[in-house]
This record gives sequence, C-alpha cells and structure tokens, in this order.
Amino acid sequence: MVAVKSNQQKIWVEDEGVAKQVVYEELLNARFKPKDVPTMTMEDVAASREDPSKLLIVIKGRVYNMIRFVKHHPGGLGPLYHGAGKDMTDPFVQFHSLETYKRLNAYHVANVADKDIRARNSEPLQKDWDELTQQLLAEGMYQTNYWYFVRQAVRALCFLAASLLFTFGYFGHSTSMHVVGAALMGMWFQQTAFVGHDTGHNGITHNRKWDDIIGLVFGNTCGGLGIGWWKKSHNNHHICCNSIDNDADIQHLPFLACNPKIVDKPFWSSYHDKIFNATDALTRFILSYQHIFYYPIILCFSRYNLYVQTWLHIIWGRSKMPGLEIITLCAFFGWFGAIVNTMPTGWEMFLYVFVSHSVAGLLNLQITLSHFCTEVYYGSTYNHANGISDGWLHTQLKTTIAIDNHRMMDWFHGGLQFQDIHHLFPRVPRHNLRAIRPRIRALLKKHKLALSPRVSFFEGNVMVMKLLIETARKVSKMSYIPATDIVKSPLWETLNAQG
Repeated sequence: MVAVKSNQQKIWVEDEGVAKQVVYEELLNARFKPKDVPTMTMEDVAASREDPSKLLIVIKGRVYNMIRFVKHHPGGLGPLYHGAGKDMTDPFVQFHSLETYKRLNAYHVANVADKDIRARNSEPLQKDWDELTQQLLAEGMYQTNYWYFVRQAVRALCFLAASLLFTFGYFGHSTSMHVVGAALMGMWFQQTAFVGHDTGHNGITHNRKWDDIIGLVFGNTCGGLGIGWWKKSHNNHHICCNSIDNDADIQHLPFLACNPKIVDKPFWSSYHDKIFNATDALTRFILSYQHIFYYPIILCFSRYNLYVQTWLHIIWGRSKMPGLEIITLCAFFGWFGAIVNTMPTGWEMFLYVFVSHSVAGLLNLQITLSHFCTEVYYGSTYNHANGISDGWLHTQLKTTIAIDNHRMMDWFHGGLQFQDIHHLFPRVPRHNLRAIRPRIRALLKKHKLALSPRVSFFEGNVMVMKLLIETARKVSKMSYIPATDIVKSPLWETLNAQG
C-alpha cells in the first residue's frame, strides 16, 4: 500500500476469480467521484469507536464511514463492528473482489496521515505480505478450476447413489444394510457441506449471486444447513478467530470449553447476545466431564444444533433471502424424510437418522480440530497501537492448526486441512491451497516467525483431548462467579450505546 496521493500505480485485483491489473485511483473513481476530505491519524480513527454515529475503517490509506452500510453488509454486522477504528486493509483485500472497490468512494470521509501510512509500509513483514498477495493474484491462484469441483460433485453423488442402493435394498433388506446406507448418507452430508463452505466464501464462481445459488443447492437442499446463517457466523469467525467473547465457533458452553481461559470469568457473547458463565452448578458439572462427552456431543448431536441455528437465523429475520432458504430447507426435509420413511420400523427410522447424522458429525470434529488447541483472547485484533503482531497474518496463524495428510486424502478433509492457508486466503479455491503453503512457510522463515502447527489427524485429536481434560480439571475446582462481573468488550459498549 502507498500513500493516497500517489495511488496511480497499477495493482492486481481479483474480479470474480480472475486477476486484473488496474490503476487503483481509477478503480475507486469508477462509480463515485473523489471529494475533498480531511486527514486523520490512526489514533483519531481508533478514538472514533466512542462515537456511536460513526463506524470508521481504514482501507489502503483511506478512511470510510460504514455506519450507513452495516445492515446491508453481506458478511453480517460482526466483521464491520470488529473492524471499527482499525486498518482493515488485509481482511478487505482477502474478502472482496473488484466490484466492491468501486463502491468505496461513497463512504470516503478522510485520508490517513502520511506518517501512519509510512509506518505501515515500512514494516518488512507487511511489505513482503503485500508483495506475496499481489504475486498470488498475478499467478492466477484465485482462479477456479471448474473440473476440480465437477469431480467433487461427482464424488459426493457417488456417496448418495451408494447410500440409496443400500437403503432401498439392492443388496438385501436388513437392518445392517440400512445402517450402511445411513453411514454413506452421512458421507454425502459431509461432502456437500464442503461445497457449501466453498460457496459461502464465494470461492467457486467468485460471484456472490451464483455462489449463493450453488450454496442453496448443496448447503440447504442437499444438507439442510442454511447458507445464510453460515455466512453470518463464519465470516464473523474469520475476522475475530478464537476471540472468547466474539467468535461463536468456540462458544459452546455449557457443553464444551476448549481452553482454560474461557472459564476464567463470565463473558458477553457479541454473536449470541447473551452471557456465558462457566461457574454455575450445572455448567460446572457438565464441563467437569467434557472430555468424556466430547465425541458423543460432536459426532452424535452437533448437526442438530446446526439445524436449529439455521432456522433461528431465518425466524429472527436475519436471512437476506428468507423465502429461498425456507423453500430449499423444506425440500431437504422432504426428500430426506421420504427416504427415512421407507424404513420398515420406527426403530430403524431412528437408527437411520442417528447413524447418518453421527457420520456427518465428522465435519464438526474436523472444525474443532482446526481451532480448539490454539490461542484464545478477549476482544478483537487488528489494533493499530499493538503493531503488526496484532495484524492479519499473526492473528490467523496463531489461531489455526493445519492437518498434515497425504494428497490422496484431501477429499476427506475438504480443504479444512489447510486451515492456516485458508484463513489467510479465504477466497482462494481449495485446490490451490496446497501450492500456497510452501510460500507462506518461506515467508515466516524469512522473518523468523513461528509456523502454524501442522499435525496428523490423530495428533490433533490427542491435542484436543489433553486441553479438554485440563479445562475440565480447572472447572471442577472453580467457585461460582456472579454474572455481574462479566467481561464486556468494546463491542458491548458500541451495541448498547454505552461508549
């Protein structure tokens, strides 16, 4: 990034997966003409968080007030509120394509002071990161190989076809054959969820409309999981990954606490808008045995919670396409319910649902392995005063674990095994993540930074279990803490107009 005054150089920008070299100034002025604006320091921008009428974020040396846009943001409220008062250049570049840049001038209210721009650009790691991002764009790493996703769809359909053959008695009518059919149905659910994950990041066509359509098919219709809820939750997760009070992906009380720090004191969840307290009697009892309950909860019951969250998202009026979501979700329960209804007894109906959903729970297990054993913290990152160590690269790497597996098993992990690279480049199609990994490791080695852990699937499970046991032992010795002592993040004050 360079000063706004000299933004006439060409840069690479992703346009629906295709890299285009453009003059940045001309790109910004494509729809809205430039205007005279004042200069602000990063300290001024940070101080704006005290003003509820403003939501200032910095992108490439320019300050934008997003307060009028926040309710329309496709990624939900969380990412913008967590970025308030901060330089969000790196997250913005990784989550947005060319068309979004054209809209920025409508919200342009100031330019960042030269001294702050020079400070950011003089940081060696930041310079190398910016250069690497440009190189990957120029090399076409954001471009999709559609034949790859055709193969993924065919593989998923093979699981479905095999499931139906066993379910409908092609190999004989017996409970055991039906159970095999249910297990294969679970693999169909897992594989379609991976495609839904890709589309949620606009990582297939890179066009929001078309990826939403694919997501409605594979996520809602094929798997019963709402793409609308997923986008709101998951985009927030990427921006504040492993934040105790802001990331819903690690907020599983009263059933699980993945890190001892989570149970230290009550906290308000900005995502769920409620207080979590690990020290009430029932929660303490459950968490004291969480290492015993972990696999049953994750494998056997977690998918039902995803159904609940999907429908609550629609019922509470948070879906941006409620009609389409309701139709596609009803279609899922219609076709899956019809299959379950072919079972000869009520017991086999129950068994079919239980087995299929338990096997599908492998997805939830893979998700927990990606983050449970990494650093947790309160509040949000990307704070200017803390320097680059609180920035995009550090935050994503210290909160993710990558699974080291043979290339032949990539289909099983669906891209989640490259969690470190995926979090750095969420719009890069998963078939390109393996090629990027050595480039990131070389960058970290050059700057003598710790690598994001890479472990086997088995080692990841062992690590999670050890941490669950440690947390369980801590909870069992804790006493009750009043909810009045909750941790209230700056976002609490923003949303409750207390700042």
